Amino acid sequence: MTYGEHPHTFDDFLTMDWGAYLPLSLMQKADWHASDQAAALADSLVAHQLSTGGYRQGDSKGICTATPDQLQGIRERTLTDSTFNDHSSTAELRVLAIISQVGNDDGYHWRSAAARVIEYILESEYPRGGWPVDFPKARTPFGGTLTYADWVIPEIMHILWEIMHWSWPFGWASEYREQATAAFDRGIKIICRTQILHGTTRTGWAQHYDPETLEPVEGRHWEPPVVATHETVGVIMLLQRIIAEAPGMYPGLRWVVRDARASLWGARLRGPAFRSGKISFPAGCGYSWGKYYDEHGVLLREHGVNTRNWDDMSDDLKGQVFWLVTSPGELFKDKMSERDHHGIT
Repeated sequence: MTYGEHPHTFDDFLTMDWGAYLPLSLMQKADWHASDQAAALADSLVAHQLSTGGYRQGDSKGICTATPDQLQGIRERTLTDSTFNDHSSTAELRVLAIISQVGNDDGYHWRSAAARVIEYILESEYPRGGWPVDFPKARTPFGGTLTYADWVIPEIMHILWEIMHWSWPFGWASEYREQATAAFDRGIKIICRTQILHGTTRTGWAQHYDPETLEPVEGRHWEPPVVATHETVGVIMLLQRIIAEAPGMYPGLRWVVRDARASLWGARLRGPAFRSGKISFPAGCGYSWGKYYDEHGVLLREHGVNTRNWDDMSDDLKGQVFWLVTSPGELFKDKMSERDHHGIT
């Protein structure tokens, strides 16, 4: 099986490098989480947990055959490799929490491992709020930034929200409720303070911010410090959940969401303005969005140089990065006319 190919069975799933496929276990029916396969998966997660409480990105977490001494060596050597990148640590936490609730967690080993990830989340928070992609040590120049990229901050805050409200699968985590509530409050303040202004108009969020100044900063050389469309969708989905489940808790959020949604809707494109690999539209959405945009429209970037001309980009970067995204379409299905639903231009 090659990287990027979906496993055909959970036997395949359990014996491959499944860091990228961990969320698949979250999609299974409840009875699967009480199965022997689920127990083996949870045991493997316990074995591969780092001494920080977090997990490495893309680590091979198939059924573990290493000796205890070998595993201890792995945990010590990779102390600084724990990360939230590509759903690392948060996905493992959810899987452990779910399986510990429905499986035979003899000795509470799975729940204890889940608790250690919660502690890792709380420890990695910046004093004024928000989270980096890497902790305790940045693995890249942008690893220590406040990170919305790949929905790092929204994913963490969904978990904290569920701990705050004793929601499944974190009803057992009441001892962390007070800390989770305080961290969540700080996170909300950070989200409000980092919403990008175009003039006096609130828009969306960038991928990375300086944790001290709260100014947007670049990530990789093609990632500009401007509104990042997909990351903005992740923040909006989090805030919409809060408004729906606890309408009076943060009254000002509805205006934050209103302006962010208006900004995204205004930045929509009719069909692909340019192509990068295969572009697919979600059901009911005939629009696409640029991956990045500022007050003047879609923005491209390569080696720190901004451009709005597709022909200025190298062929390598044209093919490596999906410059168009369609995730905002999930937010706007209610606004699509019948004409839009059928993608008619």
